[in-house]
Amino acid sequence: MVRAILDTGTYATVHVLVTAANRGNQDVAEVLHEAGILLTPERARALKVQALTELLEALYTWKPSEMMRRKGGSGQTPAAMYDTVRGFVEEFRDSVK
Repeated sequence: MVRAILDTGTYATVHVLVTAANRGNQDVAEVLHEAGILLTPERARALKVQALTELLEALYTWKPSEMMRRKGGSGQTPAAMYDTVRGFVEEFRDSVK
């Protein structure tokens, strides 16, 4: 597992929440969960659904003929259409990064 660098905004938020939880004798995990800081399986699933929904919305804006034109013409094979859709998904992923 690769350890990601924690950005200063997230660090500050976590620090404030943990400090407040400790001062108020609250459960730290519950405070972080209520603040949406923890990535629970349910939240991970919701993020996947959100990402796929955004991908589909972006895909709906393209017409198949436009996708194939970008590939180099119409009358392409199913494999070429697959490569075109895969390329679209990769471009979308890169634009979100």
